Amino acid sequence: MILKEFVDREKDKNRLQSALKRADCQFIVVYGRRRIGKSALIKNVLRADRDLYFLSDQTSEQNQRQLFAGVIATYIEGFDKLQYPDWETLLRAMNNQLKGRLTICLDEFPYMVKSCPSLPSVLQKL
Repeated sequence: MILKEFVDREKDKNRLQSALKRADCQFIVVYGRRRIGKSALIKNVLRADRDLYFLSDQTSEQNQRQLFAGVIATYIEGFDKLQYPDWETLLRAMNNQLKGRLTICLDEFPYMVKSCPSLPSVLQKL
């Protein structure tokens, strides 16, 4: 993956990297106007060998769960071979099978919420 050079983004990059290095779990929200490089910044900070990046789209909830399961399958072999009836089941299965710490980026999260309005409360509960 070729990433463009960042200009005046070192402060943002350092803040994200610092938060990701904390011992406890973090829930980080990156927001701002469209087309200012939020996704590029996140991709630049994520470690390709240990982190997951999922770009949501405006498809159905079921399709998004299946696509997300496919991304998880890069860490958990065969994870995408099952059908998950809801987000809570998928996230619990992922958590139970992971071996170690992992950063997960849910890019375009509002699209996920549009197809499943209860998703924020599921994440909060878990």
